[in-house]
Order: sequence, then structure tokens, then C-alpha cells
Amino acid sequence: MSERYAELRDYNYPLQPDITYRVGLRNNQLFSSENSTLNLSGAFSWLLPLHIRTTALGRWREPSVEVRIDGQPYGRQYFEPGANGRRFLDLGQPGNTSALPELIAHDCQLNVSEPLMGWRLPQLADGPLLILAPHPDDAEIAAYGLYRHFHEQVWIITLTPGERLPRLDRQYLQGLDDDLSKATRRKGELRSWNAATTPMLAGVPIQQHVMLGHFNRHLNEMLATPEHSFSHPVVAGLTPDHFRCHNQLSLPTDSRAACRGYDLMEELEFLLGHIQPTTIVLPDPLLDPHPDHIATGHALRHAISRQGTAPQRLLSYTNHLRGTTLFPYGPAGARTSLPPANLVDQPAGGYFSFSLSPELQREKTTALMTMSDLQAPVSLERQLKRRLKDRLLHQHWRDPARHAYFRTAIKHNEVFRLFGRIEELVPEHQKV
Repeated sequence: MSERYAELRDYNYPLQPDITYRVGLRNNQLFSSENSTLNLSGAFSWLLPLHIRTTALGRWREPSVEVRIDGQPYGRQYFEPGANGRRFLDLGQPGNTSALPELIAHDCQLNVSEPLMGWRLPQLADGPLLILAPHPDDAEIAAYGLYRHFHEQVWIITLTPGERLPRLDRQYLQGLDDDLSKATRRKGELRSWNAATTPMLAGVPIQQHVMLGHFNRHLNEMLATPEHSFSHPVVAGLTPDHFRCHNQLSLPTDSRAACRGYDLMEELEFLLGHIQPTTIVLPDPLLDPHPDHIATGHALRHAISRQGTAPQRLLSYTNHLRGTTLFPYGPAGARTSLPPANLVDQPAGGYFSFSLSPELQREKTTALMTMSDLQAPVSLERQLKRRLKDRLLHQHWRDPARHAYFRTAIKHNEVFRLFGRIEELVPEHQKV
């Protein structure tokens, strides 16, 4: 996919905040426009809808809003060049201060006419926290900061080893294997090792990671015909068992595992019963278009229905977006918020913003550096384009030779949509 910006005038989400304030903006200062004291202290995630109109320079480079509290920098959020419409500004958790945010617009003009929204922080320490990763590196891209903070109670289930290799010249080391079958198997083995060991950097015990080993890009087909056992399209005789060698926990399908929908649901049902998670983190099936990411949500819905117990809450993440690989915008360390979307006629959800300190951002960068798939070389042509855009459009590429996730995933905060029931997040009938 070419590196281009999303084209959407207004961002719309069905949101149900716990608290709202009618606010306005005067001389760059946010103020209450009703007879109440505006207090952003306390355990809330704050989100401000605003209308943005770019200036002449903002049509050519990323406009931004700088947030200051008590005169001190509190992050900066970036938008796409030429932005003209409704957006959301993340205000995080300012902490114990009565000072109101100062919003300084760069290369844009702001209009604040909608209420400021706040959501109580979910009590994630109340039990096991389960992260579903369709592939190795999905958990780290979306939620490394979160799982680093709650490492003792975190479980990570990786559904596939991400072994798919379109061509032999795409293997990590050119000439390592001269056969696509061997190269595909080796890629899956290496990424399975990544998935088992990288969480240990955050303090997650290896016993709390489970690789299911189902084949990449097959989850949707497995759910569509759950009784059918799929063969690997490239590697003859390969089964999910091959990629489970680092598991410390035995699964009910071990030694007979097949790439089969019924097996996947049996495994998830068993793991839900074993872990008893109060929080589940998973890809957002309405925002993330990757087929395996959508199918992960549907597999979880089936498993919860079969198992009979449900978590207290679900947090959804978005690692892929239709039409752009540049979101979240801005340099590494910038603030981010809800991604480009126009969701209508969907159940209302919540918003959770988890802040990462500069040191935690560096730890997350280190974790991504251990992921083999994120070390694939960037073509010279793309590097030159990035350097040109960095110079002309201020796209903030720290290292143009690195994967885009080193820019888009390393942010001031990790963003999740929050739901109480799986049915609110995963539609029963959704085309994958």
C-alpha cells in the first residue's frame, strides 16, 4: 500500500461518555461555558470533539494542536494535511491539577462547539488481562505499554505464526532458503519465537503466552466452514502443532491440531475457562480491515457464547486502516486519538487512552525491534520518498529506513475503544 493519508471530512463515532462538560475556547484557553467548574483531574480519559480548518501551510504539511497545562507541554496531536472537518483531540489524564488545557493551533484554526467527554478509567487490575493477537507483533504494536504496566496479570494468545511469504525474494535474508516451502516454514518458526520471547522484555511470564499456530490468512475460511480441515497452501503436511513448541500450557487439541474452525473455537473456549479474564483486548472488527483481525473478533464471540462466561470489559485496537498506513499522524511520541472513521448505526462505546512515558515509549521501540517482520528492509525508492516528504511536508520520519510502525505505533498514548459486551463490538453478520 502506498503511504497516503486517509480522505474523510468528518470523524463520527457513537460515543457514550460517563461525564460531559459544555466548553468553549477563548484566547487558546479551554473554559466551561456553563455554570459549573471544569475539573479534569481524577481518573478519566478525556476526549474533545473539535472542528479543524487548515491554513495555507496546513494544506501541505501536517497541522497540529499543541496541548499545554500550567504552561508546560502536555503533548501535541497531528492531523492530515488539508484537514477540514470534525476530529477528536485526546487530552488523556492531566492528573491532579485544576489548571485547564491551553490549545495552541499550528497551521490550522480550531472551533470548539461540542461537549468535552470523559470516561472513567477501567479497573484493569481487577483480574487477568487477555490480549488476542492474530499475528506475532500485533499485541506489541497495539498495547505494549498497557501490557508492560500490567505484566503480571497479562496473558497473550497469538492465533497464527504469520508465516505467509508471497515470494521467495521476500524472505528476511536473501538466499537463506532456495525453496518457498522451507522459507515459509522458517518464517513461521522465527515469528513464533518472537511471539514467545518479546513479552518477556515486559515481564510477562512465558507461561502466560500461548501460540495456537493456525495458518495465516485462513481464519475467516476456518470460521465459514468450521468442520473443514485446511491444508497449508505452500508447506505440505504442516499442522498448527509445529508452531506450538514454546507453549508451556497444554491445549486440548495438542498432537491432533488441525487448521479447523472447530479446533480454534475449542482452544479459545478452553483458554477462556482457564484464564478467566476480566478484560479482553482484541482487534476492532469495524475499523481494522485485515481478514485475520476481523475473524479474531468473531472467533472470540463464538467462544464466549460456547463457554458461557464473559469478561467485564473489552478493549479494541486498530493496527490497520483502510486507505492509509500513515495514521496515527505526526512523529514518534506525538499524541493520538480515534482513527479516521464514520461509524453510524453502531452500538455506543467508550474511549480509553493509556499514556506512555518517554521511557516506556523507548521500551516499546525496543520491543518492536525484536520483531523480525518489522526489520524487513524498506526499499530505496520508499526511503527517498520519505526523506523528500520529511523535508518538504514535515512528515517526521525518525528513520526512513525503518518500518512505518516505528513512527505510527510509538506514540504518547495507546488508544482503545471500550465495550461491556462482545455483541456491542462484533456484529453477528459481518462480511469479512
